[in-house]
Amino acid sequence: MSVRSVLYLDNNASTPLATPVLEAMVKCARCQHANPASPHQLGRKARHVVERVREEILADLGGMLSGTTPDRLIFTSGATEANNLAVRGMGRKGPVILSSVEHPSVERVGQFLIQEGTEVRWLSVNSDGLISLDQLEFFLRQGASLVSVIWANHETGVCQSMAKIGDLCRQYNIPLHTDATQIIAKKKIDLREIAVDALTFSSHKFHGPKGIGCLFVRGNVPLDPLVYGGFQQAGIRPGTESPVLVEGLWAAWKWAQGQREQAVPPLAAMRDCLENRLLAAFPHIVFHGCRVERSPQTSCFSLEGLDRQVLLMALDQKGIACSTGAACESGAAQRSATLGAMGCETSLLEAAIRLSVGYLNTPDEIDDAADRIINCINNLQRPSSLVSTAIPARREGSKMVD
Repeated sequence: MSVRSVLYLDNNASTPLATPVLEAMVKCARCQHANPASPHQLGRKARHVVERVREEILADLGGMLSGTTPDRLIFTSGATEANNLAVRGMGRKGPVILSSVEHPSVERVGQFLIQEGTEVRWLSVNSDGLISLDQLEFFLRQGASLVSVIWANHETGVCQSMAKIGDLCRQYNIPLHTDATQIIAKKKIDLREIAVDALTFSSHKFHGPKGIGCLFVRGNVPLDPLVYGGFQQAGIRPGTESPVLVEGLWAAWKWAQGQREQAVPPLAAMRDCLENRLLAAFPHIVFHGCRVERSPQTSCFSLEGLDRQVLLMALDQKGIACSTGAACESGAAQRSATLGAMGCETSLLEAAIRLSVGYLNTPDEIDDAADRIINCINNLQRPSSLVSTAIPARREGSKMVD
């Protein structure tokens, strides 16, 4: 099967590099070869690229650029490093409050902190994947050094009520970190309106280069480094910055923001079209988290009686690139921790598949993908699995509010 015939529906794992991003990186690579820490004029030009992008993204996020304690934007190798830096750098004194549906780059940091002797309290979620604000407030009353709650889940797309969570944390004067990797550039985020103290994301989730991500941190929030070396980035994340990757991040940021505002059809329309086609073909299909706000690109479905690994291989042979969950866990045989935390039945856990559309997908591709997926399921499905006791998917609340 040729590469041209593969329909890419795994954009939550990584997105294709947008052409304007590649062009910006090539242009930068031709002239910005110097070390941004070097004092000569070429080094100063490289430094200008890094600092210009830092200020532009901070401004777009609503960060404070002036004053005695301006907000910070720290360049990292990606969201995994940024999440480690945020949770370990802000939560070592404990206790730490984490949700039970975090990405592995936060959940496993929580397990590491437990081994170090730090108390970690886990927020449970309901069947829609939402945390309990009452439970959060109960934990906050007991005191904590940090709360970390993922904004949009990497598997289901379920969006937490970050404004309400932020208000609660601010009320108890406890810093809040959120992994915004799957919602950044898909939704306008203004941190002047939402009380988030630290926020992380990766460039390659919005059609930028791999190898660069960011950690936004309020200027008054203490943060300990993970590694030591140079003075770069105020010593919080030492090491030579790459002007080429930084420029690629900025080009992708601008391009994706423009797509969010102008794309026709928007991501949610393509996602909903795909789900409606599948629902019409399989009335008992379950779309996890579809009753609440979701990130616009994400759909996670189960059809009882199917095996997710078998279906994944069949879809791959038909030219559908998708996944069974987080890319960080793609080689693992265990079931989805997110769906398990939501109380899904074992039969649905065993059948879960994640589809995620991107700005480079087209409506024609979505129709083609729906045909291929339906064909694959029909070929695999046994007659006995046509009857399901699972609750049919509900369509209300499936669109993201921007």
